[in-house]
Amino acid sequence: MILSHDRRLIFIKTQKTAGSSLELSLSQICGPTDIITPLMPEEEQQLRKGRGPQNYTRDLGAPRKLRPDGYPKVDLDLDFYNHLPARKVRDYVGPTLWKRYLKAGFVRNPWDRAVSTFHWRMRKQADKSPAAFKRFLVESEADRLPLWDLISIEDALALDFVGRYETLAEDFARLLAEIGYKKPLPIGRAKTETRSAAARDYRLFYDDDSRAMIAQGAAREIETFGYSF
Repeated sequence: MILSHDRRLIFIKTQKTAGSSLELSLSQICGPTDIITPLMPEEEQQLRKGRGPQNYTRDLGAPRKLRPDGYPKVDLDLDFYNHLPARKVRDYVGPTLWKRYLKAGFVRNPWDRAVSTFHWRMRKQADKSPAAFKRFLVESEADRLPLWDLISIEDALALDFVGRYETLAEDFARLLAEIGYKKPLPIGRAKTETRSAAARDYRLFYDDDSRAMIAQGAAREIETFGYSF
């Protein structure tokens, strides 16, 4: 996630919505007091053009082990971190700042997002068939949980700005305009597509049962953002 005091922006990072790529871009317009959470070490080393991770540890007196790239390891019970839910962000920053800053995040068709998650998690495995995808959904329930848990508080949408993966470039430009940034800012490139061209149509991976799994797990997203299979 990113919290920019300069831009009065809280960027909630959601899964498989180009969140890392967007953070790589936003880190280029952050100031020295802003919060930037770490990406994966290889992304930090190869892709970061703006400021690196900073100000994300909350207990500065506690000794921390270091990651391979030299940044302090995140304590999930104390710190700001990737995919920190809106509820915890509000608790960490307090109600006054939470109310004053623009809360932004991106969403994606949950059926497409589940297939993207499958290909990313199984990128080193040979079998990426629809049958393997269904096993993945059954065996790894966490990977079909909705983004709703990240972007809601007490089951109400907590974001002021919602962009869509399906219109990523246009909505990112709209977000930049919202925070008063008027220069071009290309979207970074992280965790690039691991699906083959033949597998781009997510619908090919579903049968009635697996389609229903996503419909049930992501019901609030589907209802709120009008997604359909």
